[in-house]
Amino acid sequence: MTTIHKKTKRKYLNRLINGNLVAISINENNICYDGFDIQLKKQFLNAYHCGDVIRYDIDTDRLNHKPNKTGHTNYCKCRSCIICSGIRTAELIQKYNYILKDFDLVFMTLTVPNCSQMELKPTLQLMFSNFSKIKDVMRKRKHSINGMRKLEITYNNKFDSYHPHFHCLIDNSNAEMFVSLWLKMFPASSPLAQDIRSADENTLIELFKYVTKFNLKDFRASYIILKSLYGIRTFQTFGHIKAIDIDYNETKFSVAQFEKTLTLFYDKLISGYREDKTKSIVDILDMEEINYIRRMKDLEPENIT
Repeated sequence: MTTIHKKTKRKYLNRLINGNLVAISINENNICYDGFDIQLKKQFLNAYHCGDVIRYDIDTDRLNHKPNKTGHTNYCKCRSCIICSGIRTAELIQKYNYILKDFDLVFMTLTVPNCSQMELKPTLQLMFSNFSKIKDVMRKRKHSINGMRKLEITYNNKFDSYHPHFHCLIDNSNAEMFVSLWLKMFPASSPLAQDIRSADENTLIELFKYVTKFNLKDFRASYIILKSLYGIRTFQTFGHIKAIDIDYNETKFSVAQFEKTLTLFYDKLISGYREDKTKSIVDILDMEEINYIRRMKDLEPENIT
């Protein structure tokens, strides 16, 4: 699959998801309507139009005599945008891939019992509050604690309930004590639902992936989750773990270096990109691909590569 075809597929999915989320945000009778819905609508619209136009600056590789393409677009950076989510995941992995070598960390999952739509926001607030309290308790006990925490929320269609949980990387020496204190804070949580396992290269992918799966058969659930996350920081490091700077200067060029520019725009009528000047079709999805996407139940990273 070519790079532009991957972009076309992600763009189609992104419009499908955020178009449905916009429709929900303007329906006052669908969900408990308040001021957050107006702000969410703006975010969903920005995500809907993310990647509408792609500009390729083309210069010639003087050594191999082949054209080099550098693609540019205006990214929305919204939480509901799968285009930006993929980029964000890749950037976080680059910024933190050193930690598995420099720290003795394990992969820890902390859960609470499933909750209803009305209980979701208060449950999240309590989870964040108790997580901070546990860190304070451990520091007072002279434990140096390092790690990172990522929130994920899944939806149970059978029981119409929501399952918020934390994925964490944490010092091996502190993990068992952290789980023990967590269970004291949440006595209704099952000890079997908490998990500690060794960390490897795939752990960062698991940690930095989506904050929620998009249920393509029930966008209402995805909307409720995103609304509950409004204004919440889903990822955070603690202790001595810091992001490393990534230098992108080597990939930047002045306009004078480019010999020509190719601009593509997304045409929803053909589910693909056209060239701006000639209007000729550059890439489209065939009906088999579109039907496959519409048959999917959940949208996960492996479905959109």
